[in-house]
Amino acid sequence: MKKIYFPFFLKFILIITTLSILPLLFLSIQSNKILYPALSTLYRELHTKTIENITTKIQGYFETIYQVLPLIEETIARQDLPWESKQTMLRSIIDTNDNIIAVSILDLFGKEKVKIYKEQFLPSAVLEDFSKTKFFLDFKNSTSQQNILTNFRYEDNIYQIDAFYKHKNFFIRITLSLNSLFNQLKEYYIGKTGFLTIISAKENSLIFTNTYDENLAKNLVSTPIVELAQFSTTIGSKEFKQDNITYIASYNFLPMINWIIILQQHRDEAFLPATLLTNRATKIILILILISIIISFLIATGISRPILKIINAAKTVAAGNFNVNIKIKTFDELEILGETFNHMAQKLNEYAEIQLDKLIAEKTKTEAIIFSIQDGIILTDYNGNVMLINKKAKDILGINDDIENLNIFDILDEKIRPIFESAINQPNKIFEIDLSQGNFVRYYQTISLPVTTPKNEKIGIVTVLHDITLEKEIDKMKDDFLHSITHDLRNPMTSIRGFIKFLSDGIAGPITEQQRKMLDTMDRASFKLLNMINDILDISKIEAGKMQLEVEKINIVKIAQSVIEIQQPHYEQKNIKLVFEPEKETIELEADGKLIERVFTNLIGNAIKFTPENGTITVGIKEKNDFVECFVQDTGEGIPKEYLEKIFEKFSQVKNKSKGGTGLGLTICKYFVELHKGKIWVESEYGHGAKFIFLLPKRQLQDITNEEKT
Repeated sequence: MKKIYFPFFLKFILIITTLSILPLLFLSIQSNKILYPALSTLYRELHTKTIENITTKIQGYFETIYQVLPLIEETIARQDLPWESKQTMLRSIIDTNDNIIAVSILDLFGKEKVKIYKEQFLPSAVLEDFSKTKFFLDFKNSTSQQNILTNFRYEDNIYQIDAFYKHKNFFIRITLSLNSLFNQLKEYYIGKTGFLTIISAKENSLIFTNTYDENLAKNLVSTPIVELAQFSTTIGSKEFKQDNITYIASYNFLPMINWIIILQQHRDEAFLPATLLTNRATKIILILILISIIISFLIATGISRPILKIINAAKTVAAGNFNVNIKIKTFDELEILGETFNHMAQKLNEYAEIQLDKLIAEKTKTEAIIFSIQDGIILTDYNGNVMLINKKAKDILGINDDIENLNIFDILDEKIRPIFESAINQPNKIFEIDLSQGNFVRYYQTISLPVTTPKNEKIGIVTVLHDITLEKEIDKMKDDFLHSITHDLRNPMTSIRGFIKFLSDGIAGPITEQQRKMLDTMDRASFKLLNMINDILDISKIEAGKMQLEVEKINIVKIAQSVIEIQQPHYEQKNIKLVFEPEKETIELEADGKLIERVFTNLIGNAIKFTPENGTITVGIKEKNDFVECFVQDTGEGIPKEYLEKIFEKFSQVKNKSKGGTGLGLTICKYFVELHKGKIWVESEYGHGAKFIFLLPKRQLQDITNEEKT
């Protein structure tokens, strides 16, 4: 990943600008912290004073009415006056009060019997019946209410409301005009967006508003602030949001008439002075930022230009050119730095000329060693491009031309290209290449290793080609010799075992008990030797491709059980607990039953051999999709990590752990499993036992060569 640098030029401008602006920003923020709360308090006080004035006006209006009520009640209740006199007195009371439209007397059932009214407001007297209205019935049955204010309406261009009063013999209804009150309230504006709203708490309906848009006031009826105001005992204030607009509102509740008074204003308008002040401060800050950037640019240019000269000169030196000379005239430390850099470049140039001769000499020595070595050596990069190849490697691969800087995979023969790709792509792993042609036999062993510098910098991959023709021929002679010897020994060994059986059965005559023990020892030794001979011959057959499978449908659980029963005397002799864990009683697959039996015999036999007394051996079989997985696990010493792959090779045994045997048992298991297109491996941690696992396909049409071990 490429490293990203932040230029000094920009860094300097950023630092100077930041140092210039931070104090201004701090002052601006602190001013806003002080200004906004102060304005909020100021506007709340303004709203509260206005609400107090409005409350005083409304209370004064209704107190005037309440002062008239005793006089009306007394006039109606007087028994010493005729009705005509009472009517004259009531009319006089109505005429002297501009806000009273009519006075009615109702019987105890709620029906109007008499109505005295102003003709300019009511052209005729219509006696109304309230006996079935809910508000009257509730009022009539109430023991705590002596009067109610209700039935707000707008008729004949007059805002009207009824005040009902309770007397023991009758009810009084006073119809009031609210026009004069509302005309006074219309003048209560705050700014351009502030308006007044009066809501009936009992009927939850709009009484009055002086806003230009009555819908704003109607929508206010359903907001939480109405409920908050209804249960408030003093003048309150709150911010709330309506139609995505934030309002500052003051409210008061008049329990005498059940009215809620709300005075609200847009918060943005209320805080407009603070906003204007903030905007002006922002403009000033932006201008100062611009001035700071210009000043910083001029200063940074004077500082960074000499530094950039030194950087460019350093890049030139890094590229190998030491003939540089920079001129800086700043009359300060930067000029001294430039002169010091020129002196350093001069010394580096002198040193480079001395070292060049040494490098040429070392290169000559290295090339002499590489090109005189008897193994082929090829150095490539990680893409396969040839960086170096010695003469021996060219001779081995049949290359005559100069192939440096060419891709090795484009040059190699198709026969060996895949092996060479595997060797380069899998460092530290050994591969064999067969370059035999006709009677000319040649085998080479190849291994690739990463090449790094002392500082662990990766250069490429070196591949070594080592001639192993002689070793292969010796191995072949050894295999042929073993095959010949074992083949010639099997027939005599079979005859020996036959005569031992003949003698043991007493056919040649009676034998003593001591003679029988000797014959039993000879029988076991000959049986072990015959098994070794058969193992060697089987391996020879498999390597020659002559081993044939006799495939049939087998129950692998039954085969494993049979082997366990045969081995029972051996593991019981060491007091070993053997646990058999088949997934179910019958697991069928297509396989050669005899070969699978030998696999179980070898694995269980090895487990018994390497498990200490009182240990445990576990044999398990289970189905795994289209395969069968079997394992033999012991509680022995386990296998060191470096032997986990080697133990399947011929004649291979763990060092210092040999307990008899030829080292062919696991090789036989590997060959037999792979002959069934299966796979076998071992899992072990030294000191914690070993677990041998093999996987077989249920049908021989399947192949798990590329199946991952799980």
